[in-house]
Amino acid sequence: MPNWDEPGLTWDHPLVHWDDPRTFAEILNQTPAMFDVVLDTSNLSVTDFVARVRQIITGANGQAVFSDMSAFLTALGAKVDTLEDKEGDLTTAKSALSSATLTRDNARVLVADDLPLLAGKLGELATTEQQIIDANVRVKSTGGPPPHPPPPP
Repeated sequence: MPNWDEPGLTWDHPLVHWDDPRTFAEILNQTPAMFDVVLDTSNLSVTDFVARVRQIITGANGQAVFSDMSAFLTALGAKVDTLEDKEGDLTTAKSALSSATLTRDNARVLVADDLPLLAGKLGELATTEQQIIDANVRVKSTGGPPPHPPPPP
């Protein structure tokens, strides 16, 4: 039974029960040491994240103490491979998108360059304002005086 005056022992300690026949020292020695592990993966790009996880897997695979984790580490390695493949797909898609956007923008410039010629031809060949409107464009208003407002009521 724990002696409640042992150093470090408190009444609400998670490892100790009031009816445990062992001393506090025996209880602590029986519990394996556990470390708070820091992975250092925050704020990494995907490429750096993949490299960091691979470093961790390689480091853990090289030690006998972690041999029970080999199946988990293999599965995690497969997930990292998938992540790396998806990152490559995204990079390829971004490159293709950038190229397609540039090609589209160049085509738009070619069309936009011909619009003043189109407007000039429409204005030259039309005989009525309605023909311009029917062509889905509008006629520029003349610089004449503004129309008179309606008379007040």
